[in-house]
Amino acid sequence: MIATGNIGSYLSKRSQDINTYISFNGGVHWKEITKGAWIPEIGDHGSIITILQQTQETNSITYTINGGEEWSNCVFSNSTIKVSNIRVSDGWDQKQFLVYGVRTTGNTKSSVIIHLDFDSAFSGKCDYPSDFEPWSPSDEHGHCVLGARINYMRRTTGKTCYFGEDHEHTSFVENCTCNLDDFECDHCFYRPDLNSPCELECMVPNLPPEPSYCKNSTDQHKLSYSVPMGYRLLDGDTCLSPKNKPKGIIPCNFEEPITPTPPTPFITPNNIIYLYVLVGTVGILIIIAVASLLWKFNESFRSFFQDACGLSTQDYDSVAEDETDDEND
Repeated sequence: MIATGNIGSYLSKRSQDINTYISFNGGVHWKEITKGAWIPEIGDHGSIITILQQTQETNSITYTINGGEEWSNCVFSNSTIKVSNIRVSDGWDQKQFLVYGVRTTGNTKSSVIIHLDFDSAFSGKCDYPSDFEPWSPSDEHGHCVLGARINYMRRTTGKTCYFGEDHEHTSFVENCTCNLDDFECDHCFYRPDLNSPCELECMVPNLPPEPSYCKNSTDQHKLSYSVPMGYRLLDGDTCLSPKNKPKGIIPCNFEEPITPTPPTPFITPNNIIYLYVLVGTVGILIIIAVASLLWKFNESFRSFFQDACGLSTQDYDSVAEDETDDEND
């Protein structure tokens, strides 16, 4: 891995603080290659690494063919150019590169593409397995991740041979012995602190009986005992002997904390039914009220209603007269 950046707790925006670094273990450790920000490119499956100045004009390229142990400089032009980018020609399995940039001659600027061939820089083609050695990525916890150690066959440090277009990376997997990193707290267990064992926090079935010292202790709340439960294997972990789990911790005289009953939500299935009935009833009453007003004050509505219901004008007049008589009485 190659990157530009600075050493510190935050990324600096000042160009004088930015340098170019390389890592051979996946970014766990970094080594400074050169001062300033440089453009990197990798060819031939990683057997050659090149860097070019990014902030100023140049006519040379810096490269390594032995894994960063030694860096060489190659002049590729009599005049300097402002480099914009560098790319491997036809894929990263090649040893040929294309440099893109701009050359300034007086007041004239012209784009240039320079072809670089590093074929003659190598001692020959790598021979498998004599030119290779096993290597496994690691971090502060070791080489195993999810119970397995992946070993890659990489070129032996210091070799200057090239891989070739037909090279295929070889790797093999070894399962590791299970340790604490392969497990997590099971249901109803938790870690009070990051590095503490898993401790019971709610009741689970088949708990073993408390030891006698829990009952005879004068300070029972500070005592605990270990049980063969409380841990489970991480999902996807393939470590050896997964049944040899760590032991969980149970406080003496453990009592499950009372969880307050949550308030009953306003919206329940029954409440929804009542709400629908209420809305429907109110809607019907509104429709009846509006229809009554229209019947009383809108003659067009009365005529439409009579036609729709098959009532004659005479029937309506009789009804109206009856209503008038009732009012007079």
